[in-house]
Amino acid sequence: MSDCNKDGCSTQNASSSQDCCDSGKCACGTNCGGDPMACAQQLWCSSFSEALRQVHVEALKVRIQKAWGPMIDQGADLVVEAMGTMWQSKMAEAKSKNDLKAKMAALMFGKK
Repeated sequence: MSDCNKDGCSTQNASSSQDCCDSGKCACGTNCGGDPMACAQQLWCSSFSEALRQVHVEALKVRIQKAWGPMIDQGADLVVEAMGTMWQSKMAEAKSKNDLKAKMAALMFGKK
């Protein structure tokens, strides 16, 4: 018996030489029916759309940085400052917990 899944086809347990992708499910994620030409066409079309989307994203990044860059930079500075303070607080809390643990162990096991 053959298996078709999103990760590709498995014919390890196939009882016939029939293509496991006859169900229309292929590793490319489309309904190419296992036809390599249809599969390639779908992959190229999908890749083109993704590349075009990435170009749009990059174009917007440049314009956003130009229009709002200084404000975004100030916001980033504020976030880094606040997160740094919070991180230092967490580190101090962790140190206190470890110190208490060590002191309790010393008390329980008679170490001074």
